[in-house]
Amino acid sequence: MFTPYDTIVATLMSAILIVLVALFMALVLYTSLHRVKLNREKKRYEKAEEEVQPLIYEYLEDKLTENEFSNHLITAQHVITAFRTLNLLIDNMRGEEQARLRQLLAIQKFHRYFSSRLNSNHPTDVAQACRYFAQKNIANISILVELKRLQEHPYNVLNYSATLALINSPDEKVRDEAFNAFLERKENASMAVNDIVFKYCGKHENSNTAAAILGVAIQNPNVPVNTASSLIKIIPELGFFQLRDVLLESLDEGHANDDQGIYRATLIEVLNELNDPGTKKYIMANNLWESPYTLVRLAVARWALNQYEPELDGLLEILSQDQDLEVRINAQKALYKSEKAERIARGLPEDLQTEWEEIKRSGAADVGFL
Repeated sequence: MFTPYDTIVATLMSAILIVLVALFMALVLYTSLHRVKLNREKKRYEKAEEEVQPLIYEYLEDKLTENEFSNHLITAQHVITAFRTLNLLIDNMRGEEQARLRQLLAIQKFHRYFSSRLNSNHPTDVAQACRYFAQKNIANISILVELKRLQEHPYNVLNYSATLALINSPDEKVRDEAFNAFLERKENASMAVNDIVFKYCGKHENSNTAAAILGVAIQNPNVPVNTASSLIKIIPELGFFQLRDVLLESLDEGHANDDQGIYRATLIEVLNELNDPGTKKYIMANNLWESPYTLVRLAVARWALNQYEPELDGLLEILSQDQDLEVRINAQKALYKSEKAERIARGLPEDLQTEWEEIKRSGAADVGFL
């Protein structure tokens, strides 16, 4: 027979089961409704795209005025689809056609819609609004205030999007403040840094001015190490060769917050790429081949391999016995160029002789260990 306790337990189990089934059914219903909603939204955008795209080409062919184009933007889907299409075309067109498409972005329906979205609770809407203002020369004070506020947003994508908009300002002071605020942010992806730097430098007619600002940022202790390293890597691509002295000075001083050697390792790599003859002075003065950071020792070994001269034999002998395999191999490949290679190699520990034999066998080319 069931005791009163068994009855209570059975009742509770039944109640729990009913609740779980109800929750499951509610989840299924919600998922189905959400899918229906998404499909409807997708169809609305597809319909808006079919209606808007021909209008843009009619405008380019002078068959439609700006006001007439604006009158066709009836729904939010029309506005968003028109902006997305214009944004894509502006990036892929040049000359008069590009200039005319930019004029379309100035119509009030775009401005009103995206201004209202800067305060949206949906990050996607806010990011899209920032992208709109990135295509304009912002002069509106209230918009600038909102974008500066968004630069402090915890979401990286919103911080990045707001910065893109601000560095497109016609006001140099606004651009500089936005650029520096972005660089001092703690968590910036390297791709975002690259994009911001290229766009920011492109706004300066005088490359020396842009280079000088970048040089200050590289040495700014408030700029995180990873961001500073990203800036250093961009220099050769930007062609800012006037920053060689800044790079050498930075190599000498290091970065106060670098606890992994990333900063100095990146400097050595870039200076090696630039074949700067002054690099050796600062490597030797700071005994960087004895750095506690593997990244730095590896950068020194690679630099020595590229810039070999007999004076480097001493540090290469030390690096050829490094605890890190890649450091050792690069150092031994550099030593292969030395007239004293065999004598130095005989001093290597017995367990490293195999590596040296492989270096000799390959002629210091591709080594099987790596």
